This record gives sequence, C-alpha cells and structure tokens, in this order.
Amino acid sequence: MLSDWWHQARLQVPRHFQRGFDSSIVLLVSWELWKEQNCRTFQAKSLSASSLFQRIVEEANAWLGAGVGAMSVFTAQGA
Repeated sequence: MLSDWWHQARLQVPRHFQRGFDSSIVLLVSWELWKEQNCRTFQAKSLSASSLFQRIVEEANAWLGAGVGAMSVFTAQGA
C-alpha cells in the first residue's frame, strides 16, 4: 500500500527534510502513478517500470524549474 511505503520511506529521510518529502516527492509519485493507472484503464496503454521512473524524474526536474524548492533536497542539483 502506498501509505505503508510512505511511512517507511519517511523514517529514512532526515527530520529537517521530511516536510519537503511529504509535500513534494510523495505528491509527485502519487500523481504520476494515478496518471499511469488512468492511462492503462481508459486508453489500454502502459509504460514499463523504467519508463515510468524516467517520467517521474523528468516531472521532478520540471517542478524544480517551476520553483518547487522543497524538491531540490532530493535531486543531484540540490545535493
């Protein structure tokens, strides 16, 4: 379940980054999974796991470009 993953992953994130994790990474991954589910259900199309991951990375970079600052702590650019 997504909520189980979220809680387990959050425990591994340093406390001062948890807010960014909650508001950015979890939201982004959930959004992309929801869109993929809809594409599979309504258009009978699907991405491979690696293609879906790449889409998530590309979207994260777009969010960074749009100024979602909390994302920067989870990317190579922010490290």
